[in-house]
Amino acid sequence: MPVSIVSKGVLKQMKLKYVPGKKEPVKDSRNVIYALVGQVDLRWHKEGQAKSYAETFYVVDQQTPLVILRYSAFEKSNKSAGGTIYPVGVQQQTAEENAILERKRQDAASRRAKEEQEQEENEAVSDAAKFAQEGAEFVQTRHTTIKASVERWKTPDLEAFKQLLAVLNDLGADIHRLQWIGWCFLALRASQPSYDWRIRLPAFVNKIRIGYVFREQTVEEKAVRRKVPAGKVTDNEVYQQLRPGVMVASELDAAHDTLSTSGVILEAPTGEKYLSVAKHGFQGGVGDLVYHPSRCGRVIGRVAKVFGETDIALAELADIRYSRETFSALDADVCPFGKILDTSELVIGDFVYLDTPFNGRCEGTLQRVEVARLPSDEPNEDTTYVVGIFAYI
Repeated sequence: MPVSIVSKGVLKQMKLKYVPGKKEPVKDSRNVIYALVGQVDLRWHKEGQAKSYAETFYVVDQQTPLVILRYSAFEKSNKSAGGTIYPVGVQQQTAEENAILERKRQDAASRRAKEEQEQEENEAVSDAAKFAQEGAEFVQTRHTTIKASVERWKTPDLEAFKQLLAVLNDLGADIHRLQWIGWCFLALRASQPSYDWRIRLPAFVNKIRIGYVFREQTVEEKAVRRKVPAGKVTDNEVYQQLRPGVMVASELDAAHDTLSTSGVILEAPTGEKYLSVAKHGFQGGVGDLVYHPSRCGRVIGRVAKVFGETDIALAELADIRYSRETFSALDADVCPFGKILDTSELVIGDFVYLDTPFNGRCEGTLQRVEVARLPSDEPNEDTTYVVGIFAYI
């Protein structure tokens, strides 16, 4: 036998209880099938011997006295398997001991419940801050469940999305898009909900937060160039969704464009946002209009700042959306810009990537870093330094 078994009849004679468990069948060496209904810890000894051995017996659902010891249990006694074995009941706990254990279990359960509540409150504060970053609103307490599995940082399968959409729309949410961002769902709706949405819609699904975004969602174009620059071919296409690397222009005179490449959005400490452009592309300086893709196209901004001896200018954008994601090749991941690196974070030999409407996607290596001290005619002015990098493309 793979396990030791004892019948309910034997335990009844010994006035012992067992721990109920899942009913499972087990077969002995004679192919007799027994139905296991639980287990009990006993000790056993061989006939004529005083020494006993601990053993877990599985209980079979029959009243006929039956005790079968698994063969490997005999190896512990260093004796042959022959002879008769006898089970010995383990001393039952007194009512007082049971009461003490029950109080300990209740205390432990109370501590766990308190810890879970504190953790949930802390997560709620953290989630509120994260939702604010996503522009989402949330409900405080209402819970719901779905049959599909949902775990933090594990992307749910399609069935989970379908089930949650069904639950939300059964509650009148009119949600057509769901997003999973690793730690929560975002339910998206183009219009404002009814006034009572906070008391109808759930805050959690399977203990995972749900945030609600009630506004028009603009879907950005796929970040792939419509026209790939090559040779004399430039990407002068008109893009509704602007991003780093599109063609921009200024009107040098009535007959000519000055074409250059758009940069990234930079945010000042005071909160203002500007588009970085090449100063050499806007000879008129502050006030020059920024067009896309040429002066025959639309005005997207106006030059607001220029920076001395550098080739950097900043433009205030008109009321348009500008992505922080670059164009990408069909087989490459999109690369969103996050921050400007300090030169101390660069290493000579690092790869450098460019993407322009004139040359397309280029890459090279960082060759050197230079710091230039700019002269000033005013003796009391602070010295200005310009940092530049040189790359081999």
